[in-house]
Amino acid sequence: MKVTLRIILAALIFFVVSCKKDHSVLGVDVQPSIDDLNAENLRNLPVSGHTLPYDSIASYGQRYKFIGSNNDPHFGRTDMGIYLNANINVSNLDFGASSVISSAEIILVVNDVEYAGNKDAVLSYSVFPMKDQLNISEIYFTSDTRHHDPTPICTYATSYTISESGKAVIKIKLDSLYATGLLHDKDNLTSNDVFQAKYKGYYIAASLQNNDEGVIYKADLDDDLSGLYLHYKSSAANDTIVDFRFTFTGSKAAKYNTVKYTPKQTIKDQFLDSTLGATNLYLKGMGMTKVKIQIPFLRNYSDSFKVAVNRAELIVYVDPAFTGETSRYYAPPKLVLLSIDSTGRETYVQDLLSSTDYARFDGVYNSSVNGYVFNIAREAQLIFNGAKKNRGFYLVVADADLSLATIYAGNSKELLPLKRDNYYERIVLAGSNNAQLKPVFNLNYVRFKND
Repeated sequence: MKVTLRIILAALIFFVVSCKKDHSVLGVDVQPSIDDLNAENLRNLPVSGHTLPYDSIASYGQRYKFIGSNNDPHFGRTDMGIYLNANINVSNLDFGASSVISSAEIILVVNDVEYAGNKDAVLSYSVFPMKDQLNISEIYFTSDTRHHDPTPICTYATSYTISESGKAVIKIKLDSLYATGLLHDKDNLTSNDVFQAKYKGYYIAASLQNNDEGVIYKADLDDDLSGLYLHYKSSAANDTIVDFRFTFTGSKAAKYNTVKYTPKQTIKDQFLDSTLGATNLYLKGMGMTKVKIQIPFLRNYSDSFKVAVNRAELIVYVDPAFTGETSRYYAPPKLVLLSIDSTGRETYVQDLLSSTDYARFDGVYNSSVNGYVFNIAREAQLIFNGAKKNRGFYLVVADADLSLATIYAGNSKELLPLKRDNYYERIVLAGSNNAQLKPVFNLNYVRFKND
């Protein structure tokens, strides 16, 4: 009987102790029981913003580069060129002393599904020989147009065509005299290094015809069809044409984009007057525009009461009034939100500093809300705790690099590891004066009344 009573008493004690806290509720295992919790869910807190320009951005040597010239009806004119070098993957290349050029061309495989502007536009393409050799380990910027000779090898007007293999391509015809010189330059075709020392590369520029709308394409320079082609015959008497391709790929292949952007007056005015952002916010990839965001509600609460942030989300909405163009202009697939330091430089928000937080950070275009959502709970927590000041944020078209090195180039305020040259897309966001679609900040947090 005593054993039975002891068992019952022990079970009662265990039951009472185990019922003190429900650890399935977030935070009860670390929160003192005397604290009084006050959960708050605040929605549609005001957000303001305005559009800003870039000076230039870093352009990296990935396989995809942009080429074209486009008069965007809302953003203005953009001209995008490519610096690249040609490569040979054989030694002691010899076309033969009797060989004769039939034709020569540069072929760029382009995306005819995703582009900006009028896909069928005829552009004028100019090819310039380079005077400086590109260094694959060097970082180049989109404003850097100093490396080519001012006299072009050729200027050729064309639109895209479909190749025999079914790929969309831009074909730029080269001067036959230049091609003949390359065909017979046996001494400089012995290796890729010797070849590139003589033929340092090319700059391809595009311009509009008759101030038309034009187009910008995404070119795949690593495609097995892209390259510089010599079409030749072994002799004048031979009717068989042989094709040889100098590739744009390989261990010594270097390439980067240049950008010249002339914004519309409405955007240029907003660069100088931040109040104009209340109407619309203009975001364009390839480092053409960014948006400065202010969230006044984010402030230091540490002197009054402590809070534990569960979720802090910024939502920016696309303005549908700017999505009805007959030509194709795509929304950026993702955006990145960055904080601003005391010197005005970009810094990473706390939610970008680990892969786990980054997975919750979001920033991907959400078609169901027709906008972008960012969860910056950890950043908001730092500000509330007084560990970081709320100087505002930059909204940029970019890919966040999870290696997250904090690197700046010279006096640049832009973080280098953020790849901004992946996207050329643009979007017009609703400003704070838009009653239905204005940007908002939603906050869910717990207030600790007792310290």
